[in-house]
Amino acid sequence: MEAARNLGVELDIGLVGEANKCTSRLISERNLRFHMEMTKIPESDNDQVERLKSLIEIAQDNNVAQ
Repeated sequence: MEAARNLGVELDIGLVGEANKCTSRLISERNLRFHMEMTKIPESDNDQVERLKSLIEIAQDNNVAQ
């Protein structure tokens, strides 16, 4: 999108919104996957569990697939 703007291309507001939504979804999924892989469930403390819960909620809000 930035490259298009630099070239002087006018982007449709709907397209920009969809791109931002997709970017948010992908970032949420990446963050959740990363923390799930790094967390060892038997060794996790309350802070790690709360962090995972928070990331799960963010992922659900951004429509990351189950």
